[in-house]
Amino acid sequence: MKLTKAELAAKGHAFDYGYEAQRAKRLFQEGIGHTPADDLALALGYPNLVELAPDAEGDPVELTKARISLPDRQLVPWPRNLAVRAARAIANCWDEFPKKLSAEAVEALQRDDDFHSGEEVELLKVLFEIPSASWDHVAELCFLLEALAGGEAVAGALVDSMEADPGPWNNIDSSRWTMVHALGSILDRLTEERAAPFRPRLEALIEIYKEDDPDLGDPEYTTVPLRALDVVLHGGLGYKRSAGPGENGPTRAEAIFLSREEFRTLTTPPGEPEPDSLPTVQWVVQGGIGELQHMKAWREYELKGSKQAAYRTLSTQLARLSAPEAAALAAAIAAALKPKSS
Repeated sequence: MKLTKAELAAKGHAFDYGYEAQRAKRLFQEGIGHTPADDLALALGYPNLVELAPDAEGDPVELTKARISLPDRQLVPWPRNLAVRAARAIANCWDEFPKKLSAEAVEALQRDDDFHSGEEVELLKVLFEIPSASWDHVAELCFLLEALAGGEAVAGALVDSMEADPGPWNNIDSSRWTMVHALGSILDRLTEERAAPFRPRLEALIEIYKEDDPDLGDPEYTTVPLRALDVVLHGGLGYKRSAGPGENGPTRAEAIFLSREEFRTLTTPPGEPEPDSLPTVQWVVQGGIGELQHMKAWREYELKGSKQAAYRTLSTQLARLSAPEAAALAAAIAAALKPKSS
């Protein structure tokens, strides 16, 4: 059983191409989740996407402020009226986000007009001009804009920016690295035909960058965004030569662009748990249920200094899987979230 066109449309533009998206064609597995919606969201890259839901009732300003302060806010669908305000606020956020909202972000939250055509370009331009934008929310903005405006529009805005001013994209810049990853996920949710026009443009950027950086793939020399672009464009080949190095081999953070076969042959078991470097449900989507063994040290994980936030993140992701092994692990993690009785 698959989602209908009407059901796909209700979930936002990240679901525009549904089962025909490149990533879905590689990774869709009926029955991996509890529902057809779970099956497709997992195949499309959940949690690296935004799903929309009907408008929320109540004060949208206060609801949005409360939502964007949560470290795991991207794991459940965004009511559309809150997603519009969140995108505008996040585009104006500085590196104190989400602990503190800038005056510009607070002003953006007050707007009650609907998202308009071309606004994705405007909001990304605002973000690019902030000198100290927080690296850990730029991907979320890209995914919110994808849900509201469509993948092609956001990919176009990002690639236009890279072509217009390549300099910032060829420096050691974690926010640009994050945006390249987001761009890769967005392109992966397009059909091959729709994504095709972007590929030669990005390949040309790599050639421009290589004029200053001939050692493509050598982490000692190659800039962080450029290495990410190599992985996004070239899959397994790019992963082998350009994925960020970890203690046990290439980092799994960039393995989301691999096929199942590439994931199983190229990734190595993760090392000791590190704060803020959480497992993801995509390990199971790509590598199979056996990947759960690499999450057994879940008690050691933190998210932004909070073990409880890490536990919520892991249990919420795993809850979308139908396998009993995943349910057992999710239940164990969820139990740790319950307040201890006095």
